[in-house]
Amino acid sequence: MLTPVECRSGRALDCIGSLFQRNNIQARNFVSFLSKIFDLSLSQARRMLDKEINEWSLGDIQKVYHHFGEDFVCYSRDQSSSSAEIPLENIFEATISMPSRSVKCQVVLDGTLTHQEEDDDQWVAYRKDGSLFVSERIDAPKDEALFKVSKVELALKQNNAFSVAVCDDNKDLADSLGDFLRDYGFSPSVFYTTAEVEKAIADKVFDAFVLDWSIGSQTSESLIRLIRLAKSPTVPIFLITGNLTQGLSTETEIAEVVRNYRILPRDKPVRPSILAAEILSAIQWRNSDDIAKPKLPPAA
Repeated sequence: MLTPVECRSGRALDCIGSLFQRNNIQARNFVSFLSKIFDLSLSQARRMLDKEINEWSLGDIQKVYHHFGEDFVCYSRDQSSSSAEIPLENIFEATISMPSRSVKCQVVLDGTLTHQEEDDDQWVAYRKDGSLFVSERIDAPKDEALFKVSKVELALKQNNAFSVAVCDDNKDLADSLGDFLRDYGFSPSVFYTTAEVEKAIADKVFDAFVLDWSIGSQTSESLIRLIRLAKSPTVPIFLITGNLTQGLSTETEIAEVVRNYRILPRDKPVRPSILAAEILSAIQWRNSDDIAKPKLPPAA
């Protein structure tokens, strides 16, 4: 089934609500279904639905429609012409080649470029090593088949966003902190167990960690030791401590962990704005090579 989708205006909820309704999803369940499709928290999914549809990537729209076994065409409209439809099969993942760097994007192709078209300012696409690249024609290879590009969507939202791992077994608190850090400009990953973090750091390098001290029936000390000894001796780790009267740990034990592993302790409830600023400052401090500094920032 091929469905037209307005890609330039309107709330995402208005644009994909009919998709949910066709699949017998009640309005009260829209948010929960979207959270499952994208593996988001409920608050993240709710904010995603409140966005304009043009803030979604074409890949995001595809993912929702493919979840229900449907395809779509991107339906756009401007002031000077009637509506135009972009078939799904014309949309491709690509990379824009620039002198300074390469940027991921999605492109809409509009047929093969002919030799009669000699506009060097025209944007074109070409295949290289099995991938699709986009550039101005003057910078494109002379011996490759070129394709016309009618639309380019840059994937810039994640660029330069520091990654932060948040771990707390209180899902509401963890999700809320993750949402706040995302709004602040970070790229957070939220976990609810130390095992999830251990699995994640096997494949990904984080710029900072925010760990609750008490996670389930254990502490995060073994995870801290793994991060410090096996992964990074300098990555900022913020340790969030709450009520110590339950007998799981003492203030002295936590102080020893702070001293041994150079942790940055903070009390619950955290102040999100201050914590976010401290995380950013610690990351920038760690990444700065042009100032004299000790090996690690002060623990407190």
